[in-house]
Amino acid sequence: MNELSSYLRRTLQAAWQNGYGDEVRRTAIVAPVLALIGFGSAWFFPQVSENVLRFFQQAIDAVGIGAITETSGVASAIFANNLTAAFSAIMWGLVPFVYLTAFPLGFNFFLIGVMGAYYAQSGKGIGAYLVGILPHGIFELPALVFFCAAGLYLCSRVTARVRGSKEVRIVRALSEVSTIFLYLVLPLLAVAALVETYVTPRLLAMVL
Repeated sequence: MNELSSYLRRTLQAAWQNGYGDEVRRTAIVAPVLALIGFGSAWFFPQVSENVLRFFQQAIDAVGIGAITETSGVASAIFANNLTAAFSAIMWGLVPFVYLTAFPLGFNFFLIGVMGAYYAQSGKGIGAYLVGILPHGIFELPALVFFCAAGLYLCSRVTARVRGSKEVRIVRALSEVSTIFLYLVLPLLAVAALVETYVTPRLLAMVL
């Protein structure tokens, strides 16, 4: 156990020093800005929220979460869907130069803002929205920042290697983002799925 803890600490420290820390900071700064843009867009142009929410509902229907009746099945489906999204966002970092992970980062935080405007304009109130998002968001939003930053970090390392940097080792970068995924992102998403399934609906029932 001590050897594993030491390995994890060394790997995370190496990733942080190599540029992952910078990506986390940038992502954490950009995220609320994107949410504010989403809120403002939906507030002044209600059709934005209609289109985004329609797309979001189609995405939920596509993964079949809405058709699941057992609570444990809902938790498993939410966790599997979020885990797949996180893994995909990180692996997109293998494509150099284009930083594809910026798209899920932008969409998710833009959606958060849009949903806030929708709740405020529909009469449900921003308070109800915060009750619906914050309990599991305490875990899910940091996970979103961590895995998007990991994808951006991986892309920066791959790009540097393609440009001829001899110091960059792709295998090492993959080891670093794998550690981030397994020991940071995965546990946070697991807890978020449980809270979203068992806690959030009960709290929403109290305010809606």
